[in-house]
Amino acid sequence: MDVYFDFSCPYSRRTGRWWRELDEAGRWRPFVLRESHREDDGPAEWDRDDALDRVSVLALALHEAVEAAGGDTASYRWRAMDAFDAGRVDGQALRRLAEDAAGQSLDDETLREGLSRVARSHQDAVALQVFGTPTLVEGDACAYLKLAEQPSPDRARAVHDTVLAVLSGAPEVAEIKRPG
Repeated sequence: MDVYFDFSCPYSRRTGRWWRELDEAGRWRPFVLRESHREDDGPAEWDRDDALDRVSVLALALHEAVEAAGGDTASYRWRAMDAFDAGRVDGQALRRLAEDAAGQSLDDETLREGLSRVARSHQDAVALQVFGTPTLVEGDACAYLKLAEQPSPDRARAVHDTVLAVLSGAPEVAEIKRPG
């Protein structure tokens, strides 16, 4: 299963914490919310001169750089999500987390390649009509997931299985939204 995510999105981070507790892997793929909600005609977020100065874009580029280096992408992802949750996010700290997870330094060329991978992932998501994060994709089934709260440990697996059952087994369901 692919999970399109953005570190800046609290729903992505909530899903990440939930899946981490379940030891559920998935293939976590970048989707740049800033790009999908952009209102100007300028370059794409990953093509801007200051792309690596934008912490949410940098975090995704680092994620991809760790993966390309064969590092522990899950470790970087969870630690970066924790940092975003705690409000302790800066470029240097993220870079240190990524280099620890990659087991090597990540130079600017590597980060530019990470940006290229972010761009490809985002464009793949747009082709699937992804509009927000997290979005789960399994085969032809695709659904945006917004958890009101993280499932409790005793319900985590049941909620996971229910979400996947609706995702793959009920393509007729376009939206379920609770009032309030």
